[in-house]
Amino acid sequence: MAITVSGLKRYSLGSALMNTGQLAFDSSYLSGGEPLSARKLGLHQVKSMEISPVDGYVFSYDYTNAAVLVYRASGFTPAGTLSTPTFTGSEMAMHTHSLFLSNADVVDGATTRVNAGQDLLGANTGDDLLIAGVPDGNSHGGIIQITAGTPAGTVSAPTFTGSAVAAGPLVEVTNGTNLSGLAGVRFRVIGY
Repeated sequence: MAITVSGLKRYSLGSALMNTGQLAFDSSYLSGGEPLSARKLGLHQVKSMEISPVDGYVFSYDYTNAAVLVYRASGFTPAGTLSTPTFTGSEMAMHTHSLFLSNADVVDGATTRVNAGQDLLGANTGDDLLIAGVPDGNSHGGIIQITAGTPAGTVSAPTFTGSAVAAGPLVEVTNGTNLSGLAGVRFRVIGY
């Protein structure tokens, strides 16, 4: 198949002609360019041709071989790795909380008795008891609060190790590339 020309309009430039229109490409690009003769453009000879870029494709007219070359940016993959942030320093040490039972805070009674022994604590109240946390030194029973610890150290920022990728040149699309989605590509051609 080949390029289809549509919407051709002709303008006189004195001794030369300028034609405008749209190009539609086919489903199998030919390496070295799609044939497009001066005759299909409504001329005997092409002197100058401009084709508007579309969807990342750039076009060039090969005057010697009467063909339209199609280019696209070459793909690239950055080479390298991104480091994982790490913590350097000392972590907060393990710590314990103490349960403080204030002597004689609660009068013994049938429903207020608490029994404490080595590693044991029980309530003889008929229900479980919840003992709230308390500041250290207030002489009320509860779990004593401890001062918060602050880890000492730093967290590293991620770093890239590798080589930066420079912008690549345009490359001709490969033989057989389906360009049928490129329709209505505007052009302006000057010739005789």
